[in-house]
Amino acid sequence: MFVGTKPGFQATVNLVMWTRDHYFPPPYAHATWKRLAPFFHLPAMVTQGQDTVDVVLRPFNDKRYNQDLEALCEQVNAAAPHLPDGRRLQVSIDHLYLVFVTERPLVFWLKPLYSEQSLMIGGTAA
Repeated sequence: MFVGTKPGFQATVNLVMWTRDHYFPPPYAHATWKRLAPFFHLPAMVTQGQDTVDVVLRPFNDKRYNQDLEALCEQVNAAAPHLPDGRRLQVSIDHLYLVFVTERPLVFWLKPLYSEQSLMIGGTAA
């Protein structure tokens, strides 16, 4: 165990490294805990079904990380891992959120719904 760490930290690191070795794309083959941590800190929605557990991850704000996240999801889903209770684990990215953050610059979403001209009545501002 690492000196000065909380109980369970080493187990968490071991799980992350096992996940790296089995599911992460090749550029992450020698990645450290620090480089992998952002993937494990992503917000997610977990939906439990009778036969599956679906984990939908919020994407990064970085195109490169999202490409790696997509590859990670593909690897996990191709392996079709099962939880101890027999349900299949499925991992995906929230593509609606991905389009929202990557297709338009933030300024686009902050524009007012109505332009100044649309508020003009009879040539003067309303």
